[in-house]
Amino acid sequence: MKRYLILLTVFSGLVALLLWATGTYVLPGKVDSVSWGLFFYFLAVTLVFHLGLVSASRGRPQVFVRYYMASTTIRMLMHIGVIFVYSFLHKTDAVRFIITCLALYLLFTMFEAGMTWNDFRKNQGG
Repeated sequence: MKRYLILLTVFSGLVALLLWATGTYVLPGKVDSVSWGLFFYFLAVTLVFHLGLVSASRGRPQVFVRYYMASTTIRMLMHIGVIFVYSFLHKTDAVRFIITCLALYLLFTMFEAGMTWNDFRKNQGG
């Protein structure tokens, strides 16, 4: 778990640097508090669901697989809900929000899948 927290911190730092650079050099003024809020939202969701994954991995392998599939579905539905609600309430800012959300979703999902795959292979002796 300690290794995961260190790697998540480094990864989050790189994503934060990318977000800052995008707002400073690529699209000045387009990265605002909403974008940073999304960043911290994805960071928190990734951490919380990983804690559940660690807890599920202590049991039988079937429980781990079931938890992983269910958590992936729940997270995706949560993110779609956030996008829907925000876009409905802030129609003028919806496109930027959706693009930011999609980019962060892809980055954090790739990180989480890569870490899970590494841990699974290591635990299987491969």
